[in-house]
Amino acid sequence: MLFKITSKVLVFAGTMWLALLPIVEDNAFAGQTIGIAPSLVSVQANKATEKRYPLIVFNDGSQSIRVAANFLDFRLDPNGHVVFLQGQNERRPWSAASWLKLSRSKFTLGPREEKKIWLSITPPPKAEAGTHRALASFTTVNNATDKKSNREVLIKATVSAVVLVKVSGKTAIKPTIKLDVPKINFLSPTAHLTLGNKGNVHYFAQGDLKFENNRGLTQRKISLKRKRPGAMVLPNAKRVFDVSWTKAPYFGSYTAQAIVNISGNRKLIAKEQFYILRWEGLLGVALVLGSMIVAYYFVTQFKLVRKDNSTAADDRINQEKNGRD
Repeated sequence: MLFKITSKVLVFAGTMWLALLPIVEDNAFAGQTIGIAPSLVSVQANKATEKRYPLIVFNDGSQSIRVAANFLDFRLDPNGHVVFLQGQNERRPWSAASWLKLSRSKFTLGPREEKKIWLSITPPPKAEAGTHRALASFTTVNNATDKKSNREVLIKATVSAVVLVKVSGKTAIKPTIKLDVPKINFLSPTAHLTLGNKGNVHYFAQGDLKFENNRGLTQRKISLKRKRPGAMVLPNAKRVFDVSWTKAPYFGSYTAQAIVNISGNRKLIAKEQFYILRWEGLLGVALVLGSMIVAYYFVTQFKLVRKDNSTAADDRINQEKNGRD
């Protein structure tokens, strides 16, 4: 996976991020690429019982790479982006990082080579029931030459598998859903969908959001566009989705309805009524009304002028008759 980096950054895409130092350009290091499969490991585990799962780490590049592995804590922000947590400044009862071991923590991958690494998961005897999590990360640190600048640089790439460990015991999924749409919309409306989880087990969500008119007819249907298994919602966390209805009608009363399917064949439904008074439509109405007012004014003035002219003509005729008499 190659990125254009213009400063020291971490780029997260799925479960892969890449850091390059110093500044480099696209495709400068096509010879070094690392990947992992699967990117998500979700397991049911018992306390004090070891389980083993294979991870395939591969090098798609044309150069050998040195790889070192470690485990990291993480959280998801409301938009679903991974946030890496460093240090031990806070207690993390949901962390599974200390439960994980790898059959090999350092190794070399030749060009187009892959290795099977065994991931061992052993929850401690006093582990709390519910979902615990960590990242199994594999990092390469290699020197390379930037072909454009002919400089020696350090390239560092990391791939990470998300590890979710559901410890047996008293567990529950307690999903919540909230749908917000501004009551009156002068622009195309945007629905804000929030999925929460008050339980101690994660779940995955997929679904659609529909916009219906006051007769119940669907005007627009928009998918949340999340690949299987869906959007992950961790315990005591929230996921937020903003869904915009582009090219919406200018006026009308409508209803937004979210239908979300979650793990365990459960369904969440939320509705919200709203009105559309788009400014383009209001401007059009204002122009029409303004034109009607102007037209009415000129018609009225024309009638008054005609009436005045008719009255003046009648007065002249009457004066002429009186003069002859």
